Amino acid sequence: MSWSKRLRDPSAGDFSNWRNPFDFYNLLMMDDIKLYNWLQQHNLIASSMRCELCARPCKLVSNSAKKGGKVWRCKGGITWKHDKTYSVHHHSIFERSQFDVRELLVFIQEWALGSSLHRCAIESGLNYKRTSVDWANFLRDLMRKFVDDIYYGGQEPMLAGHVEIDESLFGRRRCKFHRGDPRGQKIWILGMVERSTNRIILYPVDSRNENTLIPLIERHVEKGATIYTDGWRAYSSLNDRGYRHFTVEHKSTFVQVYQDVATGEETVVHTNTIEGSWKIAKEHFRKINGTSINNFEGHLSEIIWKNRVIVGKENILEAMFSLITTYYTLHRKPSLEVHHEPLFDSWSAKQTADKVFREDEAGNHSSDQPSTGEASTGVPEEASTHSEHGPSTSYRLPRAPAPASPTAPAMPALDPCAKRQFGSPEQRVSKARKPAGSPASGGKKKPKKTTRTGTLCHPPGFRPLKIGKEVTVGTKQPAYTKSDFEYDWSSDSDFE
Repeated sequence: MSWSKRLRDPSAGDFSNWRNPFDFYNLLMMDDIKLYNWLQQHNLIASSMRCELCARPCKLVSNSAKKGGKVWRCKGGITWKHDKTYSVHHHSIFERSQFDVRELLVFIQEWALGSSLHRCAIESGLNYKRTSVDWANFLRDLMRKFVDDIYYGGQEPMLAGHVEIDESLFGRRRCKFHRGDPRGQKIWILGMVERSTNRIILYPVDSRNENTLIPLIERHVEKGATIYTDGWRAYSSLNDRGYRHFTVEHKSTFVQVYQDVATGEETVVHTNTIEGSWKIAKEHFRKINGTSINNFEGHLSEIIWKNRVIVGKENILEAMFSLITTYYTLHRKPSLEVHHEPLFDSWSAKQTADKVFREDEAGNHSSDQPSTGEASTGVPEEASTHSEHGPSTSYRLPRAPAPASPTAPAMPALDPCAKRQFGSPEQRVSKARKPAGSPASGGKKKPKKTTRTGTLCHPPGFRPLKIGKEVTVGTKQPAYTKSDFEYDWSSDSDFE
């Protein structure tokens, strides 16, 4: 089908036709003059050039020794004569590259379509370990600049309507039954997704406290929007900040229903959209077997850029080369600097040493060799001795430590049968006292907030429902019971 639908004249097509491999490779097989004319028409190389010394327009002249067979040349004016030449790749993405433009176009096309870096290297003929990695990072630099513009440049509207917010842990491999090596960086990612458009906002964060998460939410979510989250306590103040905030406790259910007390209208709350986004984002890192902390922002920017392409229902190849032509304007040197480093102002982007946690390292270390010397605790030590009357058991009490100085009083011996008293009498009295306002002291209880029912947050005027009934605060019901896993005729004893 691709062969029958190919263009008879490859130069008549554009980037959208590159999905058809015959159109793409027929274009690359044309001679340099036709190919470079096509690149000029699509703004990948300059169609005009001005001299950087005298600002006069340059002329395109033939030069078989240069790439493309032509160069831009300026000889100056009457008062200032000079001979300055510029490559046809000047100020383009192909500038200062030793490879043919055809090889680079193949690499960009394969990379944009989601091929692995190894396949991109094979198809384009570039070195896998060095050149391919460098060019992939060049393309991600464009996406970092794209994210910088929409996050801090105000080039995108804020999230509105119904917004789901969640955070997820990236980076560390899980070990089943504590077997294997769980080393790796651990990075928490805050995610916000707009239900109506599926636009996603991602931020790596050093901490998940309220002081970190709330400013990021207020930066990207309009006031008055409806926000759905899990029961993380850092979100509990959103109802007081101009949002309609509902929560769902994942420990008991994944869908929570709230009812408007005045109208009886029910609101179904879940975070399935953002949970699905985590699957796509983590699949990206799983395909590349992880990445270093220095390249993490580039990969995260790639995920955000691809999300905008899917949301806008754009052709991925058209979007890729449109991104290139946006920042490579061909009239000046491209500026890909972001507002600040690191790109995301919510984290420090510092690499920490890998730490492997083991239970035997966290607890007390035990020695296989028998201990010598007397016991240092107040527990009696049992010693077996042989006498003429048979084995007997003797108990030895710990000795009192020697005084530190001649003037210091000696510490009395400890009585192992006496109860231990911790702290001074004044400290024990202060610990026994309860603050005023507590139920035991007879004080008044603090007024209960109207935006919380137990651990659930909701706007005023709503109440949570569960399976058609109102939630009983203070009672915990198991999520699953024995009857959920066995039939009446079964004799499964695993749940007894």
